[in-house]
Amino acid sequence: MVCGRPVIRFGLILALVGALPGTAAAQSSAASLLAAEQAASELSRAEGFVHALSAITSDEATLLYPGADLITGRAAITAFLANQPELEGLVVQWAPLHLEVSGDGTLGVSWGTLSLGIRTDGVAGVTNGKYLAAWRRVGDLWRLAAFAPLVPFPGTPVLPAGRAQTDPAVGPAAAADRDFAAMAARSGAPVAFEAFAAQDAVTFSGSGLLNRGPAAIRAALEGGALRTARWEWAPMVAETATSEDLGFTIGRATITIPGSDGDRQAYSKYLSLWRLEGGKGRFLADGGNQRPPGPVQP
Repeated sequence: MVCGRPVIRFGLILALVGALPGTAAAQSSAASLLAAEQAASELSRAEGFVHALSAITSDEATLLYPGADLITGRAAITAFLANQPELEGLVVQWAPLHLEVSGDGTLGVSWGTLSLGIRTDGVAGVTNGKYLAAWRRVGDLWRLAAFAPLVPFPGTPVLPAGRAQTDPAVGPAAAADRDFAAMAARSGAPVAFEAFAAQDAVTFSGSGLLNRGPAAIRAALEGGALRTARWEWAPMVAETATSEDLGFTIGRATITIPGSDGDRQAYSKYLSLWRLEGGKGRFLADGGNQRPPGPVQP
């Protein structure tokens, strides 16, 4: 963000649409989603993050707010955000670096850059990070189905009351995610992430750099303490387009890191964006943030 403007200008983003594969109708759907992303970011800048998410989320959307558990449902998201005092005066903007729309034009996924700044006379104290999002088309409008900021928000979130466990996630994307988790438990996360990554997949390092492609993603997990870590995760929410070529999953994860003083556990939640073809699922992007301690499945 520079002087309150998005990190990437919308005109430059639109140039990406011409390079997207597919029919003219698919490119038109992608262009409309890009416009929706831009409008949402500008609404957040002008009216605040709470107002923007309340305006653009679908009724069953899920927010992955750093430090909180999964927040599902538009009303629950709005109430949760309204109860976060640190969001007052915080300017949140984002811009996509990658975007795809399903063949039937009903589901879209994106990831890109996100920035936080404190509004004073201008915008100061900017913190940059990344985000992942999934979008659902409702009539002629795109509505946010899932949003995961991959940057710490100021303060400690005021946590809502716990939610009852919903029915298990189902569909092709959920099945791919469960197969992914099973391989990680059986063969280790580095092997599983390499096997389930699309050729153009990305994960997000703590330094802000992107890990691009299966080999780089595996290498990032084989460094340091994560090399011997044990990973457990399960999807809680999943959606697959009717055309069954694109989907997303949301879930909880626990990473157990062995150490000389005993095991240490890290608790996270994640959003995975999936490309599906021929009955196989490969993730396009995978990222998450911290959650309160607790089991993967309540």
